[in-house]
Amino acid sequence: MRKKQHKRINPKNKNFDKFYVINYLEYGKTWTDVQNETDDGSQEESDDKEIELMDCEVENLAFVCLFCDNNILDFEETLNHMKKNHNFDFLLLKEKYHLNFYAQIKLINYIRRKVYEKECINCDLKFNFHNELLKHMVESGHISILPDPAKWNQPLYYFSTFENDNLLCALDDDDDNSECQEEHLVYPEETVMPSSTLLYDENFRKNLI
Repeated sequence: MRKKQHKRINPKNKNFDKFYVINYLEYGKTWTDVQNETDDGSQEESDDKEIELMDCEVENLAFVCLFCDNNILDFEETLNHMKKNHNFDFLLLKEKYHLNFYAQIKLINYIRRKVYEKECINCDLKFNFHNELLKHMVESGHISILPDPAKWNQPLYYFSTFENDNLLCALDDDDDNSECQEEHLVYPEETVMPSSTLLYDENFRKNLI
């Protein structure tokens, strides 16, 4: 019966209608009528869900500034925002110190965590409010200086501080074209793993006050 697809009764045979409870749900409608209505509703639901998913995808494409909660849909504009508003030139630091792809990842994750914990990325001075931290780093010039590699060049910063950090996804892996090309080998070692991945949500926004 399975091979010949004889797995269903004939839907046009009215003799079987008395066995379908669905026929008694609404007077004058057969189970086939109700099924067709359900299929139409499912299609509308599916379309609504697709629209919602598209909206979510647009939101997820936003790049969040390293030092504030500014969301920008373009990677280059995000870098320009940090350079203009926070005096942090990521591209300059990358070229000056020949930061490869993995070093950029670790640096971004390090800065994310330090800013979240309200600590200066260079001197580790801790503040109670985010605006005080930002003011200190700008006035002291610590925001534009590359932190000591001993602070951020550690395996634990291979892991994203926030989920879905699009800044990490937009980095160029251009090590092959670099004059200072190095072989990247990952060695297993005992490291202190982050207790949990921090979520970029409203709690983090409230923390940036």
